[in-house]
Order: sequence, then structure tokens, then C-alpha cells
Amino acid sequence: MWRKGLFLSATFLLMVAVSVGCKKKKFELGQDVIANEDLVTSGSVDTFSIYTSTFRTDSVISSNRFFGILGSCNDPEFGTVNSQIYTQFRIVSLDPTFDLPDITIDSVVLSLVYSGVYGSPGDQTIEVFQMDDNTKEFSDTTDYYPFEDFQTSGTNLVVPGTETMYLDPNAITFIDTTQVQSQLRIQLDTNFAWQLFNEAVNNPTSFADNDAFTQYFQGLKIQTNNGFQTPGDGGLFYFDLNDADSKIRIYYKSGGEDRIYDLVINSSCADFNHIDFVEDMDVTAVINNPSLGQQTYYAQSFQSRALIKIPGLDNIPPNAIVHTASLELPAQYQTGQPFEPGTEVSVSLFTSSTDSTLISDGSTLGLYSSGDKVFSINMRNYVQRIVSGEIENNGFIISPLLFSNTMDRIVFNGPNTDKKLKPTFKITFSEF
Repeated sequence: MWRKGLFLSATFLLMVAVSVGCKKKKFELGQDVIANEDLVTSGSVDTFSIYTSTFRTDSVISSNRFFGILGSCNDPEFGTVNSQIYTQFRIVSLDPTFDLPDITIDSVVLSLVYSGVYGSPGDQTIEVFQMDDNTKEFSDTTDYYPFEDFQTSGTNLVVPGTETMYLDPNAITFIDTTQVQSQLRIQLDTNFAWQLFNEAVNNPTSFADNDAFTQYFQGLKIQTNNGFQTPGDGGLFYFDLNDADSKIRIYYKSGGEDRIYDLVINSSCADFNHIDFVEDMDVTAVINNPSLGQQTYYAQSFQSRALIKIPGLDNIPPNAIVHTASLELPAQYQTGQPFEPGTEVSVSLFTSSTDSTLISDGSTLGLYSSGDKVFSINMRNYVQRIVSGEIENNGFIISPLLFSNTMDRIVFNGPNTDKKLKPTFKITFSEF
């Protein structure tokens, strides 16, 4: 997944401070732990090389994530991304009774509660299809990946003429005259409701419990069909599928009274994001030829991670005590552009090209400074473990913090960039 690349020299700082005085009071913290005669100042390394590249990740679980992600965009740096939602629904009332001759169906609404957007609000064309796959079960106990698909019926359930909608998580939503939390409300064909009501009457066992219901009704595939988008256009919208207002609601009349029937999405439902990437040629080039990562390298949720290697760490004496280890990674981002680099990155230790072998302490994070456009990372814990021989120095993996939950992506400056800021690594330690 990664190959050899070029190296850049970066400044390594060795600082040893020894304070001795007969008149000044000694520091009490740790004063008896290390004797002054045991402190050694020899054996330093004065230069490091930094290697930066990108490798593709293909085993990221996209089921039961924080958000259902829907939409498409044309990212000028990363190419086109299109995300679809597959989700189950469950019934809240078992064994419903419907007097079919006395029923009129007013409308059917699929509502999805917004949680945010990556990119820009705007018009997107929505399509909804009923899942109809006899080859495999859709289960909440199964892991699903971004490349997976289920067969669906060929009929788009969205009411004709309402498919193109303006998606905006900050839009004000009203139901009748009541303001509710912002949500996408998709009008579905009333024939879908008639199908459910007829099943409840003719095969009531399908509504006896949720296991039976999900066998009968596998779920929905929700997608966009936007055609060509110019670079910089579009957005990927986050939805809280576990919110009580994310559901299908059928509005109907029976016996002259207004009624509703809900199909809900909850934590027991299976759901996953199917994500298609049409990668930009520059990103693909770095993945195929990692030496190009010395100029620019990348990280993108669900798709690719950045790899940082600092071979000079192997030259630090194994008896060294690391005091600080600071890694600064500049990012390319123009303030006001829609595709932001996020606020944090996670850092893991690289052991192989599979995610399952990444070692993470969970606490080493990089914080983004919007003013400096730099991710600053305190690497002391990891570096100390490498120096002590506890783990091998195979490199560091840098990923958007919510790698399998959001669509964040980052363009990094490599060591040989023509930009002003370059990655730097500084370390201070004492040798004993």
C-alpha cells in the first residue's frame, strides 16, 4: 500500500538542561529519582528526514455510523464523491388494523433530520428505491463497507416533480404551522403506503413483530442523481438516522378522522453508507507513486490516509527520555472555501497496510489552527515507545478524526512543496 519515497532534512533539536547551584533551592519534584551523575549529554542526532505519502484504504466499515451521508460533490482537489444511504425501518405498532375500503391516503413523507453538510447547500435530485435483494439478508449484526450494494426495485418512489430539492441543514422546517428541527422531507408515492396497508390486511404475520417486518420490507436505498457538477459544486449532507423524527410517516384518513402510521429508524436498524469515489488524477498519482507525496499528499475519509515516516528516530539512544516531540503539518486551504480540512486529525502507528493492525493510543490528536493552517501534534507518547524499543518505527498514520463518519479530507504540504510552510518535526530529550 505504500512504497519508498524521497527524504527531506528537517531540523532536530536536542536540548538537555542541567541546573546546579549551591545557593538556589533545588526543585523538589523528582529530585531523588535521577542522580546528576547519571545524566549524560553525549550521543546526539542533528538532522532528520521526513517522508510523506498517501495510501488507499479499502476495509473501512460504513455501517451504523454517526451519520447517514447523502449527496454528491465535485471536489476540485479530490474528484467526485457520491454517497447513498441504505437503511431498514421498523414498526412501532404491531398487528395494525386498516379498514381498506374506508381509507384515503393523503401523503407519505420520508423525513431525515439534518446533522450538517460537507461542501455547500444547494439543489440535489433525490431518488428513493425499495430494497429487493433475495441474494442476501440486510442485518444490523453484519458489517457493511462503502463499496457494497443491494438490489432494488426499478421504481423511484419520489413523487414526480418533487425530486429536485434545496438541501440545507440550516433551513427552517415547518410541519403545518409548527416549527421543527431542520429536516429533509421527501414526498413518496402513495402507492407505497397502499402496498404496506394491503400487506398488513392480507398477510398480517408480516406485521406481527419487527423480525417478520424486516423480512417482508428490507428497507430503502436513498440516493442523489445530480449528473455533472462543476468543480467546487455540491455537498454531502449528514443525517441523524437515530433521531425520532427520521422516519416514514403515512398521513391518511379512516372513518373520517385524520390518522398517521409511522415506520421508524432506530439503533436496532441496519444502515450503511455506500460511497463512490471518482478520484482526482493528482491524488491517484501520489497513491501509485508515493515519492510524489514529497510535494503534496492527501487524506480523505473512507478512502485514503496520510503516511509520515521519520527514519532518524531509530538513531536516538534507547535510554533517552523524550520530553517533547512536536510534529507540524501544514495544510492547503483557502479560507471560505467549502471543503474544509476539519478541526482535528487522529494519529496511529503504522504496522501494515490493513486498518486492523493500526496501533492507536486514542489520545494523540492533531489540532488545526485556522490562522496558521497547520495541524500541530504532540507525538511524545509514540516517540518514547519507539525510542524505548517497545514498537517499531514503521511510520505514523494521519487521518481525519472521524475517518469513517464524516467526509472530511485534507491536502497537506509535503517537504518539497513550493508553498511557504513545510512539515517540521522537533524533539527534546535527555540521555541517561
